[in-house]
Parts: sequence; structure tokens; C-alpha cells
Amino acid sequence: MSAIRKEMPDDELVRLVAALCDECLSESDRRKLEARLREDPDALRYCAERIRFESELAEPMSPPRKLEWSEPR
Repeated sequence: MSAIRKEMPDDELVRLVAALCDECLSESDRRKLEARLREDPDALRYCAERIRFESELAEPMSPPRKLEWSEPR
């Protein structure tokens, strides 16, 4: 049985992408991440997957846009 094993990204990439998703990426880290994403297709793929995951996770956790409450009197 041959299984395709995805390699885990390095700690630096994980840190940079996490900071991007948390919206706390410093200017110097932003430049590092941009360079990595330009040069490494696997890093770009990992970043895109994490952004998609964070987006899907945030959607059900967001409060409803309009909350209505009714009570019979």
C-alpha cells in the first residue's frame, strides 16, 4: 500500500501563517511570509489551506446577524 504523506511545514511557516490568521503579523514577518509564498508552492498551498480552515471555523462561531426574541404574554 502506497500512501502519499504530506510533510509538515516548518515551525517558522506555521508561526507566520498563524500570525497572519490572528491578524497580528508584524511588518518584518509579513515580508518573510510574502517571500516564502512567492518562492515555495507548498508554503502557498499550506497558507491557503489554513486561511480556508480558519474561515470555515469562524463562520459557525460567529453570532447570528440578527437575534430576535419573542415571549408570549
